[in-house]
Amino acid sequence: MAPWPNAANGNGYTLELLNPILDNTLPENYQDININGSPGRRNVLETNSVDMEYIESISIFPNPASDQLNIVVNASRNSQFDVTVLDAMGRTVIYKNNLNYNLGDNKLTINVKHLINGIY
Repeated sequence: MAPWPNAANGNGYTLELLNPILDNTLPENYQDININGSPGRRNVLETNSVDMEYIESISIFPNPASDQLNIVVNASRNSQFDVTVLDAMGRTVIYKNNLNYNLGDNKLTINVKHLINGIY
């Protein structure tokens, strides 16, 4: 059934669903990764969950971003946070650590001009 191949030959890429909430019957919701496939390995890249104990809300905009990415965190108390931006392969492309946030809304602006277009 197009566009899916009838049989794997070990010479292509692994197809991975971009996000588990997407419709897995639509080809546009997949990305090709891992040249020569990934036999015996998990395709999904794992991330640590966000510790939301002191976070009331997070807003990230614009999406997609071309020059700068704005992150607004509403914190329920003074806290420190780390922000990591990963590419679609799970590689860290931006890392900001020990950011101080005060009670209420806090805005962080990150320059993303140097990043190629893609999913982060």
